[in-house]
Amino acid sequence: MSFMLDARLAADSHPIGDLALSGLRLMDDARCPWLILVPRIAGERELVDLDAGDRGALLDEITAVGRALELELQPDKLHIAALATVVAQLHVPVIPRYRSD
Repeated sequence: MSFMLDARLAADSHPIGDLALSGLRLMDDARCPWLILVPRIAGERELVDLDAGDRGALLDEITAVGRALELELQPDKLHIAALATVVAQLHVPVIPRYRSD
């Protein structure tokens, strides 16, 4: 099975580039500039299903993206979660949050 981006993620986001493990995408949301990491591993749905090496690589990428958002946007908090309420494909949103929103 080869990796394919979920159609909903493709429709609702824009590619920024590729990290070692994940594709980095900008969500099409005018409220705030939030990013999504999508590990390019076919069939993965849950963070706990990744092997230790891929989990570590993903955590490193989440950290790098979070630090870049902190440096650039200076949010009060980062919201980082691997939620799959609509899209089952493993993806990790990194969302800058502010006390005012």
